[in-house]
Amino acid sequence: MHTIMARAVKRGFERRDTRAIAHLGIDEKSFGKGQDYVTVLTDIDGSRVVEVAPGRTESAGEFVLRSLTDQQRRGAQAIAADMLPAYATAAAKHLPNAELVHDRFHVAKHLGEAVDKVPRAENKALIAADDDRLKGTRQIWLFSKKNLPAKHARRLKAIRQSDLKTARPWAIKDGVQLVLVLHVHRERRCVLPPLVCVGSQVSAHSRGQGRQDA
Repeated sequence: MHTIMARAVKRGFERRDTRAIAHLGIDEKSFGKGQDYVTVLTDIDGSRVVEVAPGRTESAGEFVLRSLTDQQRRGAQAIAADMLPAYATAAAKHLPNAELVHDRFHVAKHLGEAVDKVPRAENKALIAADDDRLKGTRQIWLFSKKNLPAKHARRLKAIRQSDLKTARPWAIKDGVQLVLVLHVHRERRCVLPPLVCVGSQVSAHSRGQGRQDA
């Protein structure tokens, strides 16, 4: 059985398409009960899976990228990846001419989590000072500007016109000022630390730096 499988794999590699792949994607996929992961390399333009490897480590990233020919690795123009430092590092090693593109879903996820910390922290501080301006506003921050119910509009307007920090990250989360996250990081203006943290993650990911998540 092992010999038959080995021969099948060999035939697969021999028939593998060696044409240039301009845009690659690398991502983790969970299976089973969500505790097991594989790394998947895809040809974005061709809508096909190129290679799969167990785990979501740097070595798994390198394995799937080594499945490409030297010409394909040199010819790759861009690779889309999530925020795992392992994938950024693997791409930097094996794709010398490719731009690392941030996966919009994962950037938005990290940004949303960071933005959520601001109203929680500010509300806690206000309550300690006997200030209830943010009390009961948690549901408001779940809406975007387009789908905000009319019943919340007046209160949101009052908050945005106040000196509270909470309304600023809401605007960023709504996609209006996403670029400010990176601007804040570059300028080291630590007004909203959770957003600076996301900016740091994105910048480190662009350089292929950072540590593998435990």
